[in-house]
Amino acid sequence: MKSINSYLRRLRYEKNASPNTISAYTNDLIHFCTYLGRDIIDAQEEEVFDYLVSLREEDGDLSTKTIARKISCFRSYYKDLMRLELREDSPMQGIDTPKVAKKLPMTISEEELDILFNAMNKNLTFAPLRDLLIFEILYSCGLRVSELCNLTISQIYLEEEVLRILGKGDKERLVPMSGRLVNLLHQYIPVRYEYLQGVACDCLITSKFKKKVSRMFIWKVMKKYSQELNITELHPHMLRHAFATHLLAHGADLRMIQELLGHSDLATTEIYTHVVREELYDTLILHHPLSHPQEVNHSHF
Repeated sequence: MKSINSYLRRLRYEKNASPNTISAYTNDLIHFCTYLGRDIIDAQEEEVFDYLVSLREEDGDLSTKTIARKISCFRSYYKDLMRLELREDSPMQGIDTPKVAKKLPMTISEEELDILFNAMNKNLTFAPLRDLLIFEILYSCGLRVSELCNLTISQIYLEEEVLRILGKGDKERLVPMSGRLVNLLHQYIPVRYEYLQGVACDCLITSKFKKKVSRMFIWKVMKKYSQELNITELHPHMLRHAFATHLLAHGADLRMIQELLGHSDLATTEIYTHVVREELYDTLILHHPLSHPQEVNHSHF
């Protein structure tokens, strides 16, 4: 366990891994420890292989993505041990990572978003304004939900019309704001200030208890309005997907979208090209006359 704790500390403070990654890796390493019944520092390739097989036997529904994450975790852990000269080799050398099929991200149409924003843009009191801002800022800036929850007033530059976002691995990026978002913030910030009544809370999005909101809170807000308006049920990341997909569909450069989303690898952003292609294909099949051969009028030929 000592080697695991040391590794997790380095993962956090040297590599700036996210809390979610640290939590997942902690569970993966401790679970492997429990399986072996001893410290995993000297585990052999056969033991790692047997452990991975046992996971499939215990849970037939275990996803390939979960197995791939565990293998990635173990690779990183043993590579770290080798770097520190605590092991001469890695037991992961003969173990291949299964290929994870990339799922196309779920998104929402521009028409449904118009329905949403038109229905919400009516009330100027605190809670409705805050809820509208949640949708507006996620869609117009493509933020991750954690980035929105942590966004503070000091990160908003209204005159310059940009947000200073602290993303994964504490990487900073500047995201431009639309004129509509700037106007909404000019409305919301004074109302928020009056609602807080002097309570110290620097987070832009605050709960009715005048505290920072959680990701679950954002999800519940989105679910509530989706159900009330009878549109596609939204979750926070879906608006980030819509941001990227709609930009690409309207001709934006893929590398620019990569910068706006804060992706370190362009390959991560390229998934949105597949979404746009699939939508174009669906449009062609639905509307092109030659897509329905039984309806073709041969008198035209």
